[in-house]
Amino acid sequence: MCLEEDSARKLSDGGDQVRYSLGRLGIPLIEITTDPDIVDQDHAIEVARKIGLTAMSTGMTRRDSDSIRQDVNLSMGHGRVEIKGISRISQIKEAIESETERQMMLERVASIVEKRGGFSSSDFHFVDVSEYLWESGSSMISSGIREGKHVYLSRLNNMSGVLKSGDMR
Repeated sequence: MCLEEDSARKLSDGGDQVRYSLGRLGIPLIEITTDPDIVDQDHAIEVARKIGLTAMSTGMTRRDSDSIRQDVNLSMGHGRVEIKGISRISQIKEAIESETERQMMLERVASIVEKRGGFSSSDFHFVDVSEYLWESGSSMISSGIREGKHVYLSRLNNMSGVLKSGDMR
């Protein structure tokens, strides 16, 4: 268990000016961690419930629906992925299933690329394509470019058609 405090949140980054929200600055947070021995999503839900009930039983935590947030770390042997800020226990199973599917898809992609001869870091040649995406239909891309960020493109050898198949989109 660790006592922390909420930090300021970045609202915008417009070049030479950064705006922060100070509304939650200094609010105490209690972080409770477990050993990496949770075996599946049902076990994760059970552990989350027990931690939540224990925290609530102290009478020292807020009872708002968003007052307890779960971060779930998932590892399938390729490094750890942290899923942050799950606000409802009922969302844990879906979050774990989605991340598991994503990692399994990446394993399949890696296997296909490896069978085709793979690629190395020297195969990457990045080109700045930001000027072509200035009016992108994606608000994330277009606002990022307006803020001075860039979009880069690189051709990936041995990837032709891999990401076009149904479950790998």
